[in-house]
Amino acid sequence: MKYERVHGEIRVQRRSLEITNWKEHKEDLVRDFSNICGYCGKNFIAVRGKSQIDHFIPRSDYPEYENKYSNLVLSCPTCNNKKHGDWPSKNPKIYITEMNEGYIDPADVTYDDHFKRLSDGNIVGITDVGKYVYKRLGFDSRPIAICWKALELHKRTVKFREKVYGCNISSEQCRDLNKIFYMLEELRDHIAYAKEN
Repeated sequence: MKYERVHGEIRVQRRSLEITNWKEHKEDLVRDFSNICGYCGKNFIAVRGKSQIDHFIPRSDYPEYENKYSNLVLSCPTCNNKKHGDWPSKNPKIYITEMNEGYIDPADVTYDDHFKRLSDGNIVGITDVGKYVYKRLGFDSRPIAICWKALELHKRTVKFREKVYGCNISSEQCRDLNKIFYMLEELRDHIAYAKEN
């Protein structure tokens, strides 16, 4: 079985920024996270979804981390809501408990040591911590694979469109291709808006 990284080809690289108001830095996070959910890898362009800012270490319990850019994660609403204020160690300096419960920062290079994306698009936890996050964020009950396939369809459609429009085709063939591209976009939207739990 072929495995891929949760974020696919994208390498999340969060910059070091000094901030005073976390709400003003969504565009910075969109850039640093390449417009994908740090946790599940959902691409917000491909699925035309909305992103949110998650506080990796929950600000509700640890307000001193509220305006630390290194604590911010671009997240889909589902991952953000499911994680919410969960922090098993009850200590902001301890990410993982002795029981292997906790979270890995999606911008950490070790993130993919805990998860793999299967060739069908699903994500699996491969360590105890990865399995904890997998369950807590509901990767087992969400249309993760469908969203991944929507991204793949989007990428392939863009590449195909670029190849075709570089060719010499008749206006009738061009109209037919535009209809096909429109149908693919509709299909992508239908796939992308699959209901999440």
